[in-house]
Amino acid sequence: MDAQNQIQLAEKADNRIELPEEMVLAITKCLPRADLARFLRASRQALRIGHPVLYTLSVDDSLLTFSWACRARMDSVIDYLLPGILAANEDDPKIGYQALIYAAKNGRTEVVRQLLAHKVVLDKPEMGLSPLTFAVREDHADVARLLIAGGVDLSSVDQNSPHNWNVETLQINTRERILHSAVTWGSVEVLNMLLATDLGLDIDALDALGLTALCKAAENGDRALVQILISHGANLNAAGIIGCTPLHYAVHGQHTSIVEILLSAGADPGARGPDGAYPPPPLLTAAIESHTEIARLLLDHGADIEDKFDSRGRTALSVAVDFARQSAILDLFLSRNADINTQCALGITPISYAAGCLNMFAVRKLLAAGCDLRPDHHGRTTEYFIVNNPALCGTPSAKELLDLLGKARKTRAGLAPPPNSAPPS
Repeated sequence: MDAQNQIQLAEKADNRIELPEEMVLAITKCLPRADLARFLRASRQALRIGHPVLYTLSVDDSLLTFSWACRARMDSVIDYLLPGILAANEDDPKIGYQALIYAAKNGRTEVVRQLLAHKVVLDKPEMGLSPLTFAVREDHADVARLLIAGGVDLSSVDQNSPHNWNVETLQINTRERILHSAVTWGSVEVLNMLLATDLGLDIDALDALGLTALCKAAENGDRALVQILISHGANLNAAGIIGCTPLHYAVHGQHTSIVEILLSAGADPGARGPDGAYPPPPLLTAAIESHTEIARLLLDHGADIEDKFDSRGRTALSVAVDFARQSAILDLFLSRNADINTQCALGITPISYAAGCLNMFAVRKLLAAGCDLRPDHHGRTTEYFIVNNPALCGTPSAKELLDLLGKARKTRAGLAPPPNSAPPS
């Protein structure tokens, strides 16, 4: 009889007939370890007769069965195993520590309480991820609270993960790592508990990747965590190590709802890097990504549509015609009276940028809006950016665009009637 049939037989026996006790004991002894805990749970008779078998397990097997019992919430099995584990812990603290990991990982608050009452070791970095790490990762706030009250080292969270790589380089306070771990794993209840408890944690501390907790939450697009951090006073404009604010990360990730939350809470819509260089203002990032709704939110909250960035000094419109492949964002900028003749540091206008990448719909929109066809500071015309681009020159699209620009020049010089005008009488 295989293990599955043995367990099914025991389940039926619990409600219908009593098996001979010798048979129950024999089944218990021959079951694979992976099925032992389930068998004992299946039948009151099996639990009564078979629990001594648990005491015959090696310490390693007892811990393995304990882990299954924690995961399956088998309180009776845990109660049977715990005294033996605590006794073994007297000689080897690793035993109790491992049991604490299993209990914390599975959110067994009362089991954790019992283990802490017996002074089980809380921190053993050489054994890998700590009980606190598992409690935070699985969002077991009550377990995390118990561990913290018991004196656990807050820096033990995520001890052996990549978050620990650059701690010394960045010279951050490793106690704050618990905040960043809660954000990374989306642990709403744990984060709420940490911020509501007076632990002296710096909510704006950088993690090992140079991000604040709010930057990370915004990057992940996690509304709940962003709102929790803001409600507890996180700095809306605190930049990470590369100068990006939470708003930059939300815009780059195209998290519209997060952008709206941050702006409504008072985030700077025109945030730039400390030296005015990288990162670009959020509006330019929205233009690069062609994200119309985010651009609209930024403009509604005071972003400067003429703000210039990078070594070429381009505005959002100049960037949009260079990158956009749909017209909605151009329509937005034009409806907000963006300067259609703005020149970058080289004197290049938006229509020249659009022509240089064969953005036909952008060229048509700019011409319809009445843009100039002025050359740049080096005398290069709009047509120059087409005929001197090896990837474009000679293509049907390039010819079509050159014809369009030629007609526009003639019309503006008075050499041809404007489109849709009445023919001369």
